[in-house]
Amino acid sequence: MGLFGKPNVDKLRTKRDVDGLVKALVYEDPGIRLAAALALGELGDPSAASALIPLLSDDDPGVRRVAAQAIQRSGREPEAPEERARYLLHLRDWHGLASIGAFATPALIDELQRVAGEHPTETFGAYFTLSGPEGTTHLFVERPVGDDEVRTALVSALVAIGVPAVQGLIELLQDEDTAVVGQASCVLLEIGEPALRPLLDHYLERGSWPFRVHDERWFGPLATTAAISAAVREAGGSGLLGYVPEGGSRNLEGLRMVAGIAEDTAALEELDRLLEEAGPVVVGAPASLDEEAYVRRCLEPGFVEEEEPRTWRSDPAFASVLEPLNQGDHATASKMAEQVAGRYPDLDLGYSWWGGALRSLGDLDRAREVLGNGIARARRKFLLCGRLGEVEAAAGNLDEAVYWWAQAIHCQETLKSRGGEVGPYLHLHYVADAIGEAELATSFLGRVEDISAGSVRLDTSAAGQLKALAIDAETSEIDEVLLGLRARYLS
Repeated sequence: MGLFGKPNVDKLRTKRDVDGLVKALVYEDPGIRLAAALALGELGDPSAASALIPLLSDDDPGVRRVAAQAIQRSGREPEAPEERARYLLHLRDWHGLASIGAFATPALIDELQRVAGEHPTETFGAYFTLSGPEGTTHLFVERPVGDDEVRTALVSALVAIGVPAVQGLIELLQDEDTAVVGQASCVLLEIGEPALRPLLDHYLERGSWPFRVHDERWFGPLATTAAISAAVREAGGSGLLGYVPEGGSRNLEGLRMVAGIAEDTAALEELDRLLEEAGPVVVGAPASLDEEAYVRRCLEPGFVEEEEPRTWRSDPAFASVLEPLNQGDHATASKMAEQVAGRYPDLDLGYSWWGGALRSLGDLDRAREVLGNGIARARRKFLLCGRLGEVEAAAGNLDEAVYWWAQAIHCQETLKSRGGEVGPYLHLHYVADAIGEAELATSFLGRVEDISAGSVRLDTSAAGQLKALAIDAETSEIDEVLLGLRARYLS
């Protein structure tokens, strides 16, 4: 069409020139294509229907929608199942799509990919629950926020199609956009048992598993099918460790629970052996460690950190915690934060607020328990590690405090803008200053300024207490930790 100039769609419509409008449907400008489709819809000429069908796959969403409406007005709907599926999709005729069945799958999956991909950073949680003889497991999966009505309808249609949709959704898991992968994973889980084995096989081939199960239990929904039993047996031995993120015996215990639900005796025996080899999980840096082991443990990242898009603004209910916290009513804040942690068990903020309130109330043991549970469940760890450092400092345990602040820094240094939090760096600045390490103190303070320029400091009382604790402590191993952190992150 470019050779003949830009079509005058208004003139063609006035002249009722159907052939001219059909030629305009392939013009390079999507605005012209849309206007031509709209004009053909107004004319309602059945002869134009076949020319409008290719526009159901147009790159422009407006063109696709108007083309479907124009076909509808022509009175000559597509007969080929896949073309009809795209036609009904752009009319948002979900009931009609369901009646097509498996032939609707390609159109539905393409639209699901588009809706998910348009919202790559906003997510909400989808929970899948399994009840078994050893308790209830809750699986949290992220999936993108899109046009909620459309997204819900797409998911419902694909779930209704069931098995014929599984392979296309599995292929969608190869998408580079993690939001698309999350949405496809959720649909597969909602399809249920027929999708579980293909889903498991896909991730076994990749050697990774993208889902987080609360209560330190992994693979929860897969236990709804006997497929998990065969998969555990096939993997065998140390190969089980390839299924889950690093985490030692906690992850093995989760797999053992699944094997128990699946009544897999062979897997249970193998997991018991591996648990015995793994030994107990060591949390923190126990005082019994010698100096070299303590330094090594502090300088080894102990947790896998993830970006967390949710903030204190994400739910108006968070104000029920923040208002009493800001007013110094720590008892009320503790109660309300406990509710937030129960409602959002994968979100660090509830545990952080709760643990901080308990610290202010002097209940340090309970604060440790709450923050430790948060680290086991939440996707983001650094806030909770930092809080644990504050708890240990309040308890007079500087070695433990430094360990947790070091772990917080390991996590923060993997994040964009280092999570926007200065606490761990600031606390270690005061420790370094108190033990006479001026250059180290300057390095940590420099990172504080990088994150939040404007002279952020502890108040006089908190700074004095921390410095007094550092002056009284055995500091040679702490020196080594601070030097190691500077060499790795602050040089």
